Order: sequence, then structure tokens, then C-alpha cells
Amino acid sequence: MSSNVGQKSLQPSQPGSAIGERGAGATCREHAQLGRLQLRGRGGPGDASKVFLLLLVLGAVFMAAGCAGTNDVGGTRLAEDDGVALPSVVPQQPPAEEPVPASESTPEATVPSFATSPSPSAVTLTLPPDDVPVDVRRNEVDGAEMVLIPAGSFRMGSDPQGDPYFWGAESPMHEVALDSYWIYRTEVRNRMYRRCVEEGGCPWPAKVYSRTEPDYYTNLRFMAYPVIYVSWYAAAAYCRWAGGRLPTEAEWEKAARGRDGRLFPWGNEPPDGKKANYCARECPLASLRDQSQSDGYRATAPVRLFPEGSSPYGVFDMAGNVLEWVSDRFDATYYQWSPTENPLGPESGDRRVVRGGSWASNAEALRTVARASLEASDTLDMVGFRCVVDN
Repeated sequence: MSSNVGQKSLQPSQPGSAIGERGAGATCREHAQLGRLQLRGRGGPGDASKVFLLLLVLGAVFMAAGCAGTNDVGGTRLAEDDGVALPSVVPQQPPAEEPVPASESTPEATVPSFATSPSPSAVTLTLPPDDVPVDVRRNEVDGAEMVLIPAGSFRMGSDPQGDPYFWGAESPMHEVALDSYWIYRTEVRNRMYRRCVEEGGCPWPAKVYSRTEPDYYTNLRFMAYPVIYVSWYAAAAYCRWAGGRLPTEAEWEKAARGRDGRLFPWGNEPPDGKKANYCARECPLASLRDQSQSDGYRATAPVRLFPEGSSPYGVFDMAGNVLEWVSDRFDATYYQWSPTENPLGPESGDRRVVRGGSWASNAEALRTVARASLEASDTLDMVGFRCVVDN
């Protein structure tokens, strides 16, 4: 069994715990409880509580009616989703479930302790010129825009001497050579995943709502948002249906950081509300919230909405929005003995790697080197994926 040491876990936290202050994931259980508290109101089972609930339901109906017929999201008018046709038939509804979950299932993991990290402003690094997109094309199956990542080597991982947020499992920094490949420029969206479901290539997401929206997967307003509540198996099934596969951990990291060893897709500066959708001022997770920044979203955002945060190859949302499944199993010591050419990850292990941070992450979890892991069957409202296609 693989170790979790040196990674950030995605388990629910208790007030004052290490993960509550510095973890990569969200505290799902406590916010599900908060949602139930809001629905039930503060009264008992008497008439006042019933009236409160009735008013809340009626309010939700009027809000839904007011949103019908528009694709305005967050004050931004969405385009026609890169030319991908909307499915003409609304998929059949999955088995009925409560709009607000009674509890959230999250993986158990060991939370390592960390020394206080120095300020990122103390790090200075002159970045050499890096790659730019050399070729862009669309996947004929799902319409996804892909960029070619050229063959060659890059610096993978980090060390405590150059990484102010160092967790442990990113070490050592090492040279890795990869063949060329095509990677999706955005995370897979609800619109794209629905088509796979309709054609029988993918299972339904485990839940059709999000933390903030009761109809996240079925409402046309959210078709340009990343699909969530999909397991590693569902993500792999989608990529096979689309003629590709999940990226390896090395392929994901090269596409995110380029060849120069930068900490974030855009460079070494900490994130701000123009570069990434992360746990900024609007974030519901108080223990992780960056009050100095605003990205405009409480949870997920439409893809490619933060072009200033794109990678050297022009890949969007490699930091924030949703964590992304990759193909590799997780081992905290893997970099110490991994191959230097086209590494595929450990051959055994119970957990799969997720990369990139999410809307529920603080700055350190958005690093291009940050490693976290989940059970392959886990489904969360902060985890999605993108695919690669062999060149």
C-alpha cells in the first residue's frame, strides 16, 4: 500500500486541524451540515419552521424562473462553448436523490505536519523563455481544443531550497524526458460529458448538484463548467470514449509548468483573482480563504475564464477550478526511483494522483508540483479531469 506522507490529504477536517489550515481539499462534511442547517432553519418542527422552509423553496423556484433562458454566468456572457453542439435530447434523470446530501463521503488519509513556510515573496527566479503553443487542433469526437506538447525534457518536482511551500512528496527535482502528446486546453465540461453519457460511454456523475447549485449537471447555464463528482474510473472511461487517455503525472506537470521549473503555470508569483479560481474572498471555506483577493466565484467557474493564469503552452486552468485526475497511482517516494523517460507511475497502490488544486484550495495547493491523492472510486465536488491524445 502506498504512503500518504508528504502529500496533502483531501479528508474532512476538524477546527484547528492541519488540513483545515493548510490542506489542498475542502471540508465537505462541515459544509454539507451547514447546508442542511440552512434548509431546516433554526426552529423546531413547528409551524414557523415549516413556513420558513416553504418560503425558501418558493424563493428557489422564482430564482430558477428568473435564470431560465439565459447563459449569463457570473456577469459574463458565455459564448457557444467552442462550437461543441449541445445534445438535442436531455438525458434521462438518474435515480432520485435529495438535492442536499445528508453527508459527504471523503477519503481518510494521514495528515503530515509541516514547518512554517517562508513568504513566497522571498523567492526570486529569472525565468528563461519557454515554449509557446506550436500546434492547436480539435478532437473530432468531443470537439475539445488540444495543444501539442513537444517532445523533450523538463524539470519535474521541487526541493525545499527553492519551494517556499514544500510538502515533501515533490522531491527531488529531476529531469524527465517525454514523447510529444496532445493535451486538452480545458477541463472536460458538463456539455462534453453529457454527450458521452448519452452515447453509453460514461456513467452518470455520482451527484447532479454542486455545493452551490442544485442542478449543476442538468441546467444549461452550467454546460461550460467542469464536470464534477466523477471517479477516476469514470474519467478514464470518458477519455477512452474520446479516443485518448488520462495524462500521466509527468505529462500533466510538463503541460502546466513548461521546462523552466516554475512554481505556478504563470510563473513564481502567488495566485490572485485574475489568474485562478481558488479559495479567495468568495470561498465558503473560512480556514483557507484569501481575503485579499476576489475571483468572483464561490465554487467552480466556467473553463478558460482566467487566461492570465494559463501555462507556457497555453493550457487553461492548470491551477484551480477543479483538481484533475491523472493516470498514475500515488507513492510519496516515487520521484526517488522513477524512470527518467516517460514515467507511468508505480505499478501498484490503492490511491490515484490528483493535480492542480481547486476552487477549495489555498495558494500552496495550486503549485504545478503539488501532489495529492484519492481512492479511485472517490467522487468530490472539487475534482474533474482533462484528457491527452497520443501524437
